[in-house]
Amino acid sequence: MNKRSRQLYCGAASILATIFVTINVYIFTFATYESQKTSDAHLIIPRSSIHDEVDPFIGTSVTGHTTRGTNATIDSILSVDKILDAADPFLLDAVDPFIGTSGTGHTTPGAKAPFGMMYMSPVNVHDPIHDFDWWDYCSGYQFEDTTFEGIAHTALTGTGIAGLLDVIVSPFQHGATIDKKTERASPGYYAVTVDGVKIEVTAGNRVGVHRYENLHHLYFKGRCTVEAIPPTRLSFRGSCDSYVNERWEKLKYPYRVFFYGDTSAPFIARGGTSLEFSRDNPTNISLRIGISYTDADGAKNNLEAEGLATFEDQLEATRKTWTRYLSKINPTGFRTESQRRTYFSALYRSLLSPYAHSDADGRMKSTVVDFTYYTFFSTWDTFRSQSSVLRLAAPDVLLDIAKTIVHQYEHVGIAARWTIAGYDIQMMPGIHGITLAFQAWRWGLTDDDLSRRIYDAALGSMNSKGLYKEGHLDAFMAHDGFIPCFKNPRGLPGGHITCCYETVSAALELGLNAHCVAVLAEHFGENSVADKFKTLAQSYRLHYDSESTYLVGVKDSGGFCRPHSATAVPDVSELYTEGNALTWFFSVPHDIEGLVELIGGRDAFRDRLNTLFTSKIGELEIKKMDYSGLVGAYAHGNEPTHHVPFLFQTALGDATTTNYYVDHILNNLYDDTPKGLPGNDDAGQMSAWYVLAFIGVYPVDPTAIEMVKFQPAVINVE
Repeated sequence: MNKRSRQLYCGAASILATIFVTINVYIFTFATYESQKTSDAHLIIPRSSIHDEVDPFIGTSVTGHTTRGTNATIDSILSVDKILDAADPFLLDAVDPFIGTSGTGHTTPGAKAPFGMMYMSPVNVHDPIHDFDWWDYCSGYQFEDTTFEGIAHTALTGTGIAGLLDVIVSPFQHGATIDKKTERASPGYYAVTVDGVKIEVTAGNRVGVHRYENLHHLYFKGRCTVEAIPPTRLSFRGSCDSYVNERWEKLKYPYRVFFYGDTSAPFIARGGTSLEFSRDNPTNISLRIGISYTDADGAKNNLEAEGLATFEDQLEATRKTWTRYLSKINPTGFRTESQRRTYFSALYRSLLSPYAHSDADGRMKSTVVDFTYYTFFSTWDTFRSQSSVLRLAAPDVLLDIAKTIVHQYEHVGIAARWTIAGYDIQMMPGIHGITLAFQAWRWGLTDDDLSRRIYDAALGSMNSKGLYKEGHLDAFMAHDGFIPCFKNPRGLPGGHITCCYETVSAALELGLNAHCVAVLAEHFGENSVADKFKTLAQSYRLHYDSESTYLVGVKDSGGFCRPHSATAVPDVSELYTEGNALTWFFSVPHDIEGLVELIGGRDAFRDRLNTLFTSKIGELEIKKMDYSGLVGAYAHGNEPTHHVPFLFQTALGDATTTNYYVDHILNNLYDDTPKGLPGNDDAGQMSAWYVLAFIGVYPVDPTAIEMVKFQPAVINVE
């Protein structure tokens, strides 16, 4: 490891707590939400103890600029921390993976290593034939459901779209029933008893280990085939076609998952779909398995490279890895045990994604890379907070995210938007692969070569033709910063543009992407490019309607498309994505100062903020499931407004009101129960907001070098 890598890898934020760790005898104590509620009294600490020091590297102005230079290194906000060589039960027992598994959180209690390919998750429902409410089962799991379909080896976490759940295995050919009293989970571990069969699983990066008591058969469900590898009858291999979304989202992902495994007891492969163990006596067995998106050799190589000898060895290694990451942002002085559990569980969920996609040797389908190629980018969500948690806890991962995004651009011509299993399904407005790669550069993680490639990828993506699925980008560039807000807009050179929905939101998000390009172009001395994209970054002004004082649709022929209501949230909108005119008014995080001026000054801006947090929206006005976690009309359960509570402080100098609303959200919209999230966790973004708000920092402008500092919810944040 070179000097720069060591500097990046050994940091802990200067804004963060004094690191404290208790090294104890290693004891397995796995969390359930019922059993972990211990006494709170001994942890109560007065709020008056909060530190007030000002960190000069934390921007407190509207723009967040300092005089430290164009591109600060991560070392400017990090200091040396303690990296542990042993699993720490005190940290691990504070994590409850069942938080968010009920309702709209859409998380899963499955076993996973940080950023790993493998996610060994229980599946309640997996039915390609019959319709059901797939929205509740995007992760395959709901806490209250006692049905059991099997253990999947991949899963999404916190999304509003179903996907993955590949290589599902089960001791039962058909459905079975979970004994909820036996269900346990902690970082890297999940256990349950199902119809008399005890199941335990643990996961490494690309490998997993099962342990069963009273097992007769193991069925591979879905579009899977499995075969024994002679002569020992102890090893097997196979593959599964992608499965879930062909029914639920009318989308068939173009990938296969390959697997290779071995068992502690001999078996007979039956019909290409199951392994049969002893017919006469139930068998207690362990089973190791590696997966790969590349080929069967990749799955075998991953198991050989990363698989450990026993279940206990694998679990211990994964718990050590989780301890190292959880100790990176480890504040002290929690007021209650519930608060500590809520915080560390949020940090845990912030570090689940993205997922490794390349094999241990760097191979993928069509290439070999010398870094970890990641997938499961929910970029529209994660650039707002989760990337900043990675900046503090896992800068090496954020660096590889940037390399992944550049690699995608260099192979397909456009940066990532929303990827799954290495495939970009291009959901949500904007090209925030640009934003994530820009952040890695802006925060000092990239060398000169990668920095230039990030610029080329950002500029090339914005100038691409016909590659942005919905057509928004082509229209945005052709109209110098707006997307016509009427149906069947005119054709443009090279093809007909059929973008006729969510036009305001798409233009605002692309404007933020344009700002990234402008800053990069200026850095590289390409002033004409910088000037063009600065203008595009200011194109939100084209949407300002002085009559309604909102950002609304712009007609190609002139004039505006105004919503019939500033607060209504339709299921499908021609103007706004999962929101309304009131919430999207603030979606110019790179130029809040300009937005304040546009609406008429600080008093008018304060009135608009107050309107957001005090207006009431009737139930009949909300048609979108994502619009949840309400404080007035502010919807914390969806991501576009996550920066808004901090604008009282950054735009108006009113820290008191920012602290009031942040405390309200922390204390009322999050808790340590299965319903403890206000909306979809969205690849860790909802949890990352909690982590940063809790310790007293936030990237109000996600493209700035610094984060804004405000009052933390816990003492000893130094």
